[in-house]
Amino acid sequence: MGFFNYPSKENGNVGVGTVPKDAEPILSRIGELFYTEIPEQEKKKSVYHQWYQTCPEELKKEIEKIQSMSFWKTMCDKDQDPSMAMNTCKVLNVIEMDEIFYSKVPQNIRGKDLYGATGNYQIHQDAIFSFPGIHLYRVIIGMNFNQSVCTSFPDHDNICPMVTTNSYIAFDYNKTRHEVINSPVENDKEFRIMLKLHFIVAKGNLDPRYISMVKNIFVYHLRITRYLMEVSKDPTTFYQFFVGLLCQYYNTVTLISLLPIMMMASYTLYCLDNMDNMDNMAKKKKKKKRVGKMSVVYNIFRYVLFNCLCLLVVFCVIVTWYYLRFRLYGIR
Repeated sequence: MGFFNYPSKENGNVGVGTVPKDAEPILSRIGELFYTEIPEQEKKKSVYHQWYQTCPEELKKEIEKIQSMSFWKTMCDKDQDPSMAMNTCKVLNVIEMDEIFYSKVPQNIRGKDLYGATGNYQIHQDAIFSFPGIHLYRVIIGMNFNQSVCTSFPDHDNICPMVTTNSYIAFDYNKTRHEVINSPVENDKEFRIMLKLHFIVAKGNLDPRYISMVKNIFVYHLRITRYLMEVSKDPTTFYQFFVGLLCQYYNTVTLISLLPIMMMASYTLYCLDNMDNMDNMAKKKKKKKRVGKMSVVYNIFRYVLFNCLCLLVVFCVIVTWYYLRFRLYGIR
């Protein structure tokens, strides 16, 4: 059995296991150093993270020992992919994406408003990119004891492994759907400390410039999405509620559920276009002649723009209600 013990071409490979023994004291030291770095007010929140590149020097050196382990090279194990026998394979650590994470999973997540934290606790995949010859894997390593929070993979036989001390979960950043599930048990810690590493697996003789371009796309995507999640995870201002609900709806609202609003908006625009023709046949003929000269593209643009504006207005009304509720009653 190779590194990925739950392989899938369609849904991405998943690997579950424990780190080598020589990594255990290093991870213990990382967890201790990081916990002392967390501000007290942040320990009360649902999520806190620190990029590897912004960590104190002592903490960075310990993380580098884990990043450079030869163990991660086994992602290129030829047993995982028989076609690799005729190709080359490289495993490259994307340090710009690496971070250390503090997570306090809310109890009874289902049905709760999670705002910017939705991307951590609802079923999702981290990105939707696809680049020939390249896969990006996120590796989550546990650094404290956990027996209540697991990560469910619905497309991989519904396995739900727990990230606990010295264990890891690795999955395809672009293909693998996953969900954090919390089932509180007595005497368990209320938080998890995890190290998140990212590795590009490049198969074949790929141009280094191509690999570098793909890496930058991943880095910028993560930085943008993480900013949106960070600014809105515990919203207090209108802007934070706007971004937070946007994150939440992106993960939970489907396009089909928006169809009634879009259909109503299109019907409204149609009625506005034809309102002055209801009682005047002469004007109707004139209108037909004018409409006939309009380009199809222009009409499509008008209808799409009008639908978007209507959705924006509806969304702003919803955000205003959430914001006022918080200001008046302190409810998030």
